[in-house]
Amino acid sequence: MTLFVIARSTFNEAIRRRILMVLLFFALAMIGGAFVFSNFLPTTQEKMVTDMGLSAIQLFGVVISIAMAITMIPAEIDRRTIHTILSKPVSRRMYVLGKFLGGVATLGLMTVIMAVVFLAALYFKGDHSTGLIIEAVFLWFMEFTLLMGIAIFLSIVVSPMVNAFICICVLILGNLTAYIQYLKTFSTGSASMVAITKTVFQWIYNLVPNFQNYDISQKVAQGQTVPANYAWIMFVWTVFYVAFLLLMTMHFFGEKEV
Repeated sequence: MTLFVIARSTFNEAIRRRILMVLLFFALAMIGGAFVFSNFLPTTQEKMVTDMGLSAIQLFGVVISIAMAITMIPAEIDRRTIHTILSKPVSRRMYVLGKFLGGVATLGLMTVIMAVVFLAALYFKGDHSTGLIIEAVFLWFMEFTLLMGIAIFLSIVVSPMVNAFICICVLILGNLTAYIQYLKTFSTGSASMVAITKTVFQWIYNLVPNFQNYDISQKVAQGQTVPANYAWIMFVWTVFYVAFLLLMTMHFFGEKEV
């Protein structure tokens, strides 16, 4: 019950934040604008419209998840409200888990709203093939959840601004993992420098999540298919990665003075 109370409080607080509502409004405006714009270009292909809609969901989902997570715990530490919460029979682990679940619930609601608007616009355009689009949005939501887990972990050890910068860097690197693996073979210089460079690239490749695995937007736009169990494989992988991040967050938060 305590876990539910913390999650619900986090959800209610996030919904009241104006910045998140503004971001959601711009996301919906961008999704709707893609279809309005296409009406003035009779030759516009459905691929471009679909790309713009999915890109809007991804872009604003990423921004919302990071913006919400980087201040979720630090804000309560700064306001000293965390002392009131932890003075009750609430463990720090319970607190971290409740904040995360509340954030995921908020993120899920906003993702659903963006997806519904996107699917409704597609429906009125005459495109009734929604299965693969729902799978694409589901994978985006997994990416948003993973980013939130990373941001919450970092919020325990760094400031919000540094946290946002690191999350953006991780996101960029996570979309370049294939190139990072490729660049390892082109290291130049002395033998020791080559070894160090390859080791650094290998650590980045192993530690940074491969966010390209969450992106099937091109296949959606081209009408291609993905394996039936692909989304569930990514779901299981994300759950394990997020669980590891939460355990790390609980450990460091347990050692942190607030």
